[in-house]
Amino acid sequence: MKHMFKKFIVFGFLLFATGMCFEAQAITYNPYTSEYWQNLVQRYSSSSNQYRPSLRRSFNWGPGYYRNRQRRVITRDSWEPETPSDPTTSYFPPVRNTTIYRSRQNTSLTGQTDHQLTVHVNSIRPNQDVSSITSQPIRVFQIGVSNNSRGVGTDFVEPVLLDTLTFQMFSNSGIASDPTNFSLVLEGVEGQEFEFEQNGEVTLRFQKARLAQGDSLSFNVALKVDDPSFTPHVPGSLRLRLFRTTAVTESSQQSVRTILTGSPISDYISFDPAPQTTGTPQFSGTPHQIFGKTLSASEEATVLALNFSAHYDDMYIREITLEDTLSNGGVDSFINKIEAINSSTGEVLDTARFTNGRAHFQFSRRFLIPRNSQRQIHFDVQTASRINTGNQSSQFRLQLDPADIEVWGIGSGSEIPLSNKNFSVQTDTFVVVQSGGGMRVSPASQPNGFAVSNNLNQVYRFQISNPSNQDVSLGRITLNITLSGLSYPGGRSADDFQIKQIYGGQEVSGTSFTPSLGSGNTVTFDTGTELLINRHSQVELALKLQLEDEPGDVDADSVAVQVLGDSSSMSGTLSEVRSNGANFIWSDHSGRPHTTQSKDWLSGYLVNGLPTNTVVVKRNP
Repeated sequence: MKHMFKKFIVFGFLLFATGMCFEAQAITYNPYTSEYWQNLVQRYSSSSNQYRPSLRRSFNWGPGYYRNRQRRVITRDSWEPETPSDPTTSYFPPVRNTTIYRSRQNTSLTGQTDHQLTVHVNSIRPNQDVSSITSQPIRVFQIGVSNNSRGVGTDFVEPVLLDTLTFQMFSNSGIASDPTNFSLVLEGVEGQEFEFEQNGEVTLRFQKARLAQGDSLSFNVALKVDDPSFTPHVPGSLRLRLFRTTAVTESSQQSVRTILTGSPISDYISFDPAPQTTGTPQFSGTPHQIFGKTLSASEEATVLALNFSAHYDDMYIREITLEDTLSNGGVDSFINKIEAINSSTGEVLDTARFTNGRAHFQFSRRFLIPRNSQRQIHFDVQTASRINTGNQSSQFRLQLDPADIEVWGIGSGSEIPLSNKNFSVQTDTFVVVQSGGGMRVSPASQPNGFAVSNNLNQVYRFQISNPSNQDVSLGRITLNITLSGLSYPGGRSADDFQIKQIYGGQEVSGTSFTPSLGSGNTVTFDTGTELLINRHSQVELALKLQLEDEPGDVDADSVAVQVLGDSSSMSGTLSEVRSNGANFIWSDHSGRPHTTQSKDWLSGYLVNGLPTNTVVVKRNP
């Protein structure tokens, strides 16, 4: 038995010597096989960088190293710590095939430099929950950075410049729901405070701190509440992690490989303050002005924004119910969904549908309002792809009653009673049409003065655009025309007014308009049939007047023009809407088929741009 054992040792030694005589060869192993693990053990047992405990006390708590001349091990790809998909998992190198290169003992490494920066992170475990929210920093990490770059022989090793460390807040709730309330600070360095972004990231910038070979630096990183007086006294928690590190070489400005060691993920930092309240809690709500307009099918738009204020206590909203006051339940069919959105962060707090004209929101993540401050929520709707405007009203106006919002005081620990809610919420009206909600009326480039003669001359220009995906038609325009230093020959009559279509700066033959005199200075122009405005296009129109001069200063002569809209919604056939006295009439082509007799003609109620601003045009001197 002993002879067999001796033969086995001799045979193994011969195999080892034979292997040393061959040129370097690569052997690749697939991960997670038994052969892979066997060779991985062999790799670390014969690595050129082997661990040797250091007797010297080092700021970066790192091990000492020495060189093994017997064999070197090189991986195919170097790696840097990556962000784990689960923040609670540890940092491991990505799985890849590992190639072990066996080489001769006398391999030359002349001229090669391995630039390497080691960042050691020591997570500080909090002794207890934070019971009082103040501006006093809470230490989170101890950081040590060392330049472990290596050269060969007497080669000069270029210094390394530490540029940035990026941290990220995650698992944050309660008081920490808004990361922008916090900063990271470098303890002992005045003025080094770095604010968190809305996405929870914060970057500590070191302005390229210089570390020569073997140099090191250490510092403490702490968390700070920016302004405790405006921070709600509510429980909450968060965690931090070192997310990214950047460094470069001093002269060549090449990126330096960084090695992360230690505990880059912090323990939970918990806030558990004692409830506080002073005076009688008061909660109020006011609207942020959003002007009503026409909405087309399949359009998304903001229709309501509310500012909420809390007084004498920190508060949070649990539920909100909005009610439509115009459509008599019709809003259920032409609004697909409505979203409540945190205006500061863009976070969708909840999504609802209308049922019997009411939309109910429940906030799974409490919406906090710190005492003596404001927070805003806005509501976005998405209209349906088909709107039935013939059989029901397509108008809606949203309201919020104090009884329809549930608010709790954090300090008092109870719901705010109805008597302590002060509301003044008045919103605008919106109209939903099948298409053409983007229709807009606006002044165009005006003529450079105008002539005064016994002929019709261009005085004012305006345009009607249709950015929607379907055609629209125009049936009536009403203008308010005021003269200064001028008059109409023989008195005001329909013959003194004309509208012509403009193309390329020139008048063209197109749809004719029939003028009729209205009350005061208004003139109504009805189309002969209808003026079609194709999708994603616009038409330009010009008002022509026949004028005569009055005694006085010519330089003061002018004409003021305004395109009028309507204060109420009307619909029906073209002739029906005209007989109802609408100032502006158009069609969204929702009738099938669309004609002048289809009931898809609408008044100028909430058409974008109506009424236009009054434009004053001066005559030629």
